[in-house]
Amino acid sequence: MTGLRSTPAAGRTGIERAGRAARGAVRSLDVRSEEEAQRAIDALYAAGTPINVRGAGHLLDLRAPPEGGVRLVNRIRTRLETNAAGEIVASTGWRWAEVVDFAQRRGLTFPVLTSNLDTTVGGTLSAGGFGLFSGRFGMQADHVSACTIHTALGAAGCARSGEALWRAALCSLGTIGFVSSVTLRARPAPERLRLFDRRDEPGAAVEVVLDAAERFADEACLLTCRFENGTATTHVGFEGAAPSPGIAWRERDVSYASLLAGSTIEANPNIRRVWNDYIMPVAASGPFLHLALAMLERADRDERVLRARVRLLAIAQAPATGTSFYVRPGVLAASRTIGVGFYLDVADDDAGGFAFCLELHGLLKAACAAAGGALYNSGEVRLSQGDCNAAFGADWHAFTQARGRYDPAGLFGNGSTLPFAAPPAP
Repeated sequence: MTGLRSTPAAGRTGIERAGRAARGAVRSLDVRSEEEAQRAIDALYAAGTPINVRGAGHLLDLRAPPEGGVRLVNRIRTRLETNAAGEIVASTGWRWAEVVDFAQRRGLTFPVLTSNLDTTVGGTLSAGGFGLFSGRFGMQADHVSACTIHTALGAAGCARSGEALWRAALCSLGTIGFVSSVTLRARPAPERLRLFDRRDEPGAAVEVVLDAAERFADEACLLTCRFENGTATTHVGFEGAAPSPGIAWRERDVSYASLLAGSTIEANPNIRRVWNDYIMPVAASGPFLHLALAMLERADRDERVLRARVRLLAIAQAPATGTSFYVRPGVLAASRTIGVGFYLDVADDDAGGFAFCLELHGLLKAACAAAGGALYNSGEVRLSQGDCNAAFGADWHAFTQARGRYDPAGLFGNGSTLPFAAPPAP
């Protein structure tokens, strides 16, 4: 990690005025460069102004600061290049679709592909990042080798390590600072994939996908299932030769590019997406999945819910290093894990519909805990301090100490996601 540096005073006056003015009203402030991000943080911090960070894929509710706070909107798109090691260096304001296109033009892709290409690089990495190929390669954040983070103490260049700042920089939803650029490991992009898929009624699909997870634990590089509108579509994909799941499956030879094109969930500014991801051991996930389908049916019958779906994001085997941090070792240890996303859409101004959705998520949260799992730290369902302690396990102390050091006034994130531990008195 390079040393933290202070920001020059020149050019800060305007942002300082903005910070003082922000005490009276919630507002957003676009930042379009790394220098601008640090100047804004310095000024807002000096004024005692709460700070949240938002990218294109973030939900407004989770990112809205309390009265008097400022939301930094990530517009940084200054870097998108390859380095001498064949890695891709990207500003975090780029959408994944743009970064993936850049990589593909160079014959490259990423070990894990985010499951929503419309989100920003920073937004995905702030939550770790389940996605396509997680079964083989873990989490998106496991393949970041370096980043630049802006904190109350200045900007720092971090390389992957066990240091507290590095471990807190990613997968923290902006509660310690603003990550402006990352260095991403890449690999040669496959041209074709063998994809097997089938459609079932939802109840039967639970057993189908869990059986596939067991049968192809060593070979499957892609395993997903999407439940929606009374049907479920399960996909098992391979690079190269692999055994067929059986005659009930349809086999297709697909281009890698076409697979990417279908890997996003569309956004709508008039829709409030009430969602969260849940992670748990595969072996104990059956009851949770059946409850999720019951909640899906209940949501489908409620006229306030405009659209409801459950997506099994990935099956992941935690390797000995790296991924174990992001899939929560305090809960899951070395078990194979399943990531499940539960998505409900309501009108943006429908408070009753939003409350109903939170009720369903509360039931799912309890079922996830009963399966030995945890809420994933993303989505619009708030995590309590108890949730975070359980999920982070032994890493919790290091995280809170890092936040206490680099965010000594507790202004980042406003405590709305991960709690804050004050630094010890000098």
